[in-house]
Amino acid sequence: MIEVQNLDVRLPGFALENISLCVPQGAFGALIGPTGSGKSILLEALAGLQPVKRGQIFNHRGEITRLPPERRGFGLVYQDAALFPHLNVRENLLFARRYTDLAKAEVVREMNELSERLGITHLLQRDVRTLSGGETQRVALVRALLVRPSVLLLDEPLSALDPVFREEIQYLLQRLHQEMGLTMLMVTHNFEEVVMLAEQVAVIHQGRFLQKGAVQEVFTTPRSPFVARFVGMKNLLAATPTQDGVLVAGHVVRTIGPGRETNNQVLGIRPEDVLLAPPHPGAPSSNAYPGSISAVTYHGVHCAVRVECALGEVTAHLSPREYRELGCSPGDAVTVILPAEKLCSIPA
Repeated sequence: MIEVQNLDVRLPGFALENISLCVPQGAFGALIGPTGSGKSILLEALAGLQPVKRGQIFNHRGEITRLPPERRGFGLVYQDAALFPHLNVRENLLFARRYTDLAKAEVVREMNELSERLGITHLLQRDVRTLSGGETQRVALVRALLVRPSVLLLDEPLSALDPVFREEIQYLLQRLHQEMGLTMLMVTHNFEEVVMLAEQVAVIHQGRFLQKGAVQEVFTTPRSPFVARFVGMKNLLAATPTQDGVLVAGHVVRTIGPGRETNNQVLGIRPEDVLLAPPHPGAPSSNAYPGSISAVTYHGVHCAVRVECALGEVTAHLSPREYRELGCSPGDAVTVILPAEKLCSIPA
């Protein structure tokens, strides 16, 4: 468990202000935000590497705000792994022993067990400068786990990896979390990693939390256009509330649930929730709008289809199979369908 209450960190030209956060025992939390928002500074403050001006930090045993890093019970993995180039893999791992009370034989036994679990036994005598990106991160994870942390802090551990290695480490982190029951807190700017790995997420910008909660809640009901855009809600349309829903570009869009108490709002929907259908004659059904495809971009696992319709530009994410079955190309007419239960009203 890790809990932060009203934390302030002051640095030249930047500050974290009034940060409160709780990741329960055994949970996987994520911090997301743009570059320079304070994610890594917050992680370093939790680890004891940045001075705290105000506030408190707790682990499962109690307050640790003023404890040195080695007494906090946290493991830390950086983006660049921070391995010592003059030591081989085994020596890098055993370096962690000086921060534990375990006998060397016990540390070696645990090192061998973790090395086997994470698939690096064959690398123990290797020069760390010869390791691939995925191998380097596996070594860094074993080193962090050797101190028997109650919390594992991860500072963008996947961002510098090639796609193949990134997916490999994603699955490894997922397996470690499930098998070891570790509390984890990961810094990232990739919302897809959050969806795959985390249960809770906090969005940070300019040193302040904008929104935090369960991943599904934050990603489907963002509280601001900034959060919506950052978590991948590409479709944001200026809207005005009406008795039957909202008015977008002069067209009524039916919504479900309570509206916002403001005339200035944005109607949002995730691109994977937008439906496309062949054009059909006659009166349009509820939340169905004729349009034409303006562009298609292939992203491997999905196609991003941009459509110009009466509401403006709308983007839909379809699987390659769904796009083939649609049978349309740029310039062709389609029907855009916005399921009412997937729409979100956001204060502008």
